[in-house]
Amino acid sequence: MPSAAFGPFIKERKGSLLARWRKKALAVYPADSARFYAEEGDAFANPVGQSVVESSEQLLNLLLDGGTREEVGAALEPMIRIRAVQEISPGLALAFVPALKAALREEMQDLLVDPAILHALIDFDERVDEVLLVAFDLYARCREQVASIRVREASRHVSGLLRRLGVAEWAEREEPAECAPVPPLRE
Repeated sequence: MPSAAFGPFIKERKGSLLARWRKKALAVYPADSARFYAEEGDAFANPVGQSVVESSEQLLNLLLDGGTREEVGAALEPMIRIRAVQEISPGLALAFVPALKAALREEMQDLLVDPAILHALIDFDERVDEVLLVAFDLYARCREQVASIRVREASRHVSGLLRRLGVAEWAEREEPAECAPVPPLRE
């Protein structure tokens, strides 16, 4: 958890820090898409941008206030679920978490000579690393769910084709069970 001297500094510059972090979080998308996600305020027209805005602020608050693993998972979930179905690599999908470290260093570069700030920064970095591990677990679960849905849909498609071809014994087979929702993070 950040030291007492570090928290007020971040809270004082929170808006600027969040803007830097959000820009980095959206950098994985093409420039036109990133600009749209950053500027469009309608949550229905822009679920990606909305998830970045909401999740980033919740995560920063949890990092400052010492949120639990479950709280961090709940804050991450909207952004992770969206990124898990997009055609981006896992590394790019989760790059927004360590990007907070870079955004914070950019924001506080004038204070990095203070030993107390450096010590607090090390503590903050460790907390960000913990968030990355939670994000990875959640991302893996979401990708498993996406894969299961794709298998189920492929099975339904093949079953329908076999029915049309008159191959009755294949068409009578049971379809795979529904996919269970991603369980909440509890460990």
